[in-house]
Order: sequence, then structure tokens, then C-alpha cells
Amino acid sequence: MKFKDKIFFIRKNNRLVHKRELIIITLMLVIVVSIFSIEHTIDNYFNHVFFESYDARQYQLFYSEYDDKNIVKEQVLQVKNVKEVFEIYEDHTVLSLIKLGDDEYNGDLFLIGKSDDELRSMANQSDFSKYSLVCPQRLIAKTFSDEGTFINRFSLKRMDKYLFDDASFKLSSVNGDDRILSLKIVALFNNSPMLIDENRCYASRELLKEIYDFESNGEEDGIANLIVTFETNEEEEIIASSQDISKLGYSIYYPYELNYETRDFVKKMAFYIVVVTLVFLIIFIIKFNMDSLSSDVKTYAILKVVGFSDKEYLSLLFINSIFIAVFSFVISMVIILGLVFVFRLVQFYFPFIIVKLPICIDYLAGFIFTLWIIIILLITSCLYMRRIRRRSIAVNLGE
Repeated sequence: MKFKDKIFFIRKNNRLVHKRELIIITLMLVIVVSIFSIEHTIDNYFNHVFFESYDARQYQLFYSEYDDKNIVKEQVLQVKNVKEVFEIYEDHTVLSLIKLGDDEYNGDLFLIGKSDDELRSMANQSDFSKYSLVCPQRLIAKTFSDEGTFINRFSLKRMDKYLFDDASFKLSSVNGDDRILSLKIVALFNNSPMLIDENRCYASRELLKEIYDFESNGEEDGIANLIVTFETNEEEEIIASSQDISKLGYSIYYPYELNYETRDFVKKMAFYIVVVTLVFLIIFIIKFNMDSLSSDVKTYAILKVVGFSDKEYLSLLFINSIFIAVFSFVISMVIILGLVFVFRLVQFYFPFIIVKLPICIDYLAGFIFTLWIIIILLITSCLYMRRIRRRSIAVNLGE
């Protein structure tokens, strides 16, 4: 019998028990690939997305209130790999945005402080001034905290028409004085198709210092800390430079703490679920495959009568096992891709749900698991052949 004839025979002989086996294997594959994908996604978030969202090169430095701030800055700037040292209030601030161009606006805007060189690069302009802004293509139409996470993408305000217009902010000082601050939007950056970076615009650190001086009425906050940025992405070099700063008598640490307990818990649960799934998989596959093979005893006897050898029939069983495993893998991938598509669709329309969590499908886990299934099926088929080969054709025909 030719290979294509064997495939035709297998398809025609696809009984209910084979379909049940296919369903079980497919469900198991979906579970295993989903678990590994969740673990892979969380690992990716911890190792990449988080540090891209919060600059891993930016640290906080604490010094004694008796130290001269300017001397502290000079000393720290002498340390290898240190790029900048600036005040903590120059890092970011939140302002009330009241107008965009001629349109009224009621919402909050985060201003993120950047160096002049960084801003010129972002805006692609050499004449970037202190009162300039670089904003995203889309802004939330109202205050982010008022609407929560269910914000439709199409309710976001497109900023294209406000390019080179003024954005007006209302500032309030501690002594009750108000001031309207107008800043020109000189450039826009694209929001990710799946992720929205809230209402964040980039501005000069000099501007943020001016805003702080007005709102605090020139009073010092009494907090003896600074922000230190490094000009390297190498973790070992950053740690070494941090230790050199500590030797100067200052405390320095990364301000954003990751909850590694959550990651470790997910990994542990993933391990246990996969182990349990493997145990059930072995039990179910052996049971269902043996049931499937037992139902084909007559088929074996008939093929034996017409001249089939045991080797040919075993090859038929092997092809059938591989066909079931591969077909299960394909169906499981279609199901998983369908689930990811639904997730992406929800994330596209409501981009603030599960923000900054790009899904990473672990195809390798599905492939390895499929190979494991094929091995179990082949071993089961060999054991079955050893059992029925010992019996006569008449006995097998009687079943």
C-alpha cells in the first residue's frame, strides 16, 4: 500500500474514538501552550517591557541634608558612566490642561522632563525652546482617573490638528496664586497600535524647574535627593558606577521595585499545572489510544488476510499516531491564535486594559509537547502490536 493510500485509509477509518482522542490531545495542548505563553509573557514584561517603560538607567540618590547640593552634583558627575544629575522635581510633574489650540479641554497631562539634546532629537529640531512640548498622536479626552480603564481608542483626541498650536495649563501656587502657562506643541510621536502611553508629553527640565518654583513659591521641599542617569545599558557597569557613588557617602537605588514574588508564583503554578497535565495526558492518551486500537482488531485481521504484514500495519498505526498529534497541534494553534486575536481586539479598542502586556506565544512548548505526544502514541502502538500479534487471525476476527 502506497503512502497516500494509507492516508486515505486512515481518514476513512476515523471513528468516534479517534475523534475523542483528538479532542483530548487538542485541549491538553491548548492548556500547556497557554500556561507556557503566560509564563513567557510575564518574563518578557519583567525583563524588557517594564525597563523600557521606566528607564533602567535612572536612579535616585539620597544625600545628607548638611551636604551642599552643588558639591554633591559635581562629585557624582565625576563618576564613570554618569550622564546627568538633576533635581527630582525636574523628572516629571502633572498639570491641569485647560485648552488645546482654541478648544476647551478638561484633563490631566503628565510632563516628563528630558534634556535639551534628547528633546531636539525627539522633535528633530535644533531650535527647541524651553516652552516647547513633544506630545503623543492621541490624548485621553478627559482625566484618566475619571474614566478608568474602559476608554475606547476612538474616544481619544487626535493631536494632528494641534501641531504647532499652544496647549494652555492652569498652575496654582501654595500661596493661592494662579497662572496660565502656554506651551507650543512642536512635534508628535506615535502611540503604539496596541499600547497607549497615557497622557504623557515631554518637556524641558528647565521648564519643570520653573513650574516647581512657581507652585512651591520658591520654597525648598527639604528632600535631600537627586536623580542620576547613566549613559550605559550594561547592568554590570551601572552597578559598578552605583557602588562608586555609594563610596562617596551617598545612597543610590533604582526607584521602581518589581514584584518578583508574583513572577515566581506564576512560574511555580505553571510548573505544577504542566506536571499534572503531563500525568493526565499520559493516562488519557494510553487509555484512548488502546481503546482506539482495540476497536481496530478486526481491521487488522482483515488486512492480515489480504496480505498485509505486521510491519505494514505497524507503519499504518505510526502514520495514524503522527496524523492525530500533528492535527491536534494545528487545531490547538488555531484556537490559541483565535484567543490572542480576541485579546488583541479588546486591547486595541480599550488599550488601557492590561496595559503594556504584549502576549508572547510559546510555540516551542507546543512543538515539544507534540513530539512527546507522538512518542507516547508510538510506544502505545508498539505495545498493542505485541499483544495482538500473539493471537490467531480467527480470534482477532471474532472480536
